[in-house]
Amino acid sequence: MLRPKIKITFQQIKSDKYPDRNAVFVMPFVTDLEISHSWKNLTDTAKLKFPRKVFFEKNNGDRFTLDGQNIIAGNESFNAPFFLRGDKITIEAIYWYEGLDGSEVTPDYITLFKGYITKINPRMPVEIECEDNMFLLKQFQAKNKLYNASSYDSEDIVKDLINQVNASPRAQELGVTLTFHDQPQGVRTNIGNFRTLNETPAQVLERMRKMYRVNSWFKDDDLHSSMITYFPGEGIESVFIFQQNIIQDSSLTYTRADDLRVGAKCYSVNKIKSSGVNQNGATRSTNKRLEVNVGDQDGELRTLFFYNVPTVEALKKLGEAALPRFKYEGYRGSFTTFGMPLVQHGDKVTLRDKLIPEREGKYFVHSVVTNINSGGWRQTIELDIKSDAFTAEQLANEI
Repeated sequence: MLRPKIKITFQQIKSDKYPDRNAVFVMPFVTDLEISHSWKNLTDTAKLKFPRKVFFEKNNGDRFTLDGQNIIAGNESFNAPFFLRGDKITIEAIYWYEGLDGSEVTPDYITLFKGYITKINPRMPVEIECEDNMFLLKQFQAKNKLYNASSYDSEDIVKDLINQVNASPRAQELGVTLTFHDQPQGVRTNIGNFRTLNETPAQVLERMRKMYRVNSWFKDDDLHSSMITYFPGEGIESVFIFQQNIIQDSSLTYTRADDLRVGAKCYSVNKIKSSGVNQNGATRSTNKRLEVNVGDQDGELRTLFFYNVPTVEALKKLGEAALPRFKYEGYRGSFTTFGMPLVQHGDKVTLRDKLIPEREGKYFVHSVVTNINSGGWRQTIELDIKSDAFTAEQLANEI
């Protein structure tokens, strides 16, 4: 019988108040774990609960529990706390089984999450909340800077932010080097003149997401940032079969294209130059927002963002051209499967039904929520658009 086995590694990070905090210890158990991955949320998160009496193991093999220990700071009579905001955490898991001779067979662990502790709730059981590398981009202020459109597109801006983070004392202290995921050739996004002012790098990325639909997300130490969220040839492909490794599908529906009503609200943020210059000598500009509705407004509504579309008529044409992306025959919603094969957002999944083979289709993954608890190891996978309905060229020119 396959059983999930978990390994959670904590690495203490020293602080000015506790300069000797440098221990690394491992916990092999959780009461409940939830990990949320999505390209739309900027930050991937993890939440875990465990009892105080669970055994931890240090590098030297010593074992201990949290009974009588200082979990968080707040009392000068205690030694340095075991957990502090900013400590590193790595969550790994694997299925193990017993061999024919009764021996334990454990393949290599697979990393489910890497990041930093952001919150500790010292209740019973202990609760810890974590964020991925986006946590680092929230820890200091980016340089106040004007990025001129003639020299910087959105990818150049993000690269500059990453360089600022890597040069910061905090990143150097943690020994972290973040990288930028280069986009496929020809995929660039110019958002015009762009200014950062009294913001963290994460706040800048969030503003770019809201105003210009430039989404950003981490995969390990690699930051992706683009208007295009699915790239041909990237990600892994997995097959899931009804009545086999799909164990819950009540949130999954199959819709015929003829029965589907889809509409969209289309927006375009345009830079409008005005007379005069600002205190830095740059031409003044303001943002003008165009809006138009297309398709069936009484059906499933999507929101589409564009940039610098000159007229409402042109915006409407772009919106109508984009609607076929969402009006396809196939599955919508989410389904639950086992912990393996491991799926990440941006991957492709093929859904196969032996009873109704004509419903087979391939879809991009919008988000994944992973849970490990007494019920086992589960993944809830949310589908996005049907990947086999578009050519590589159409995806590369995704709207």
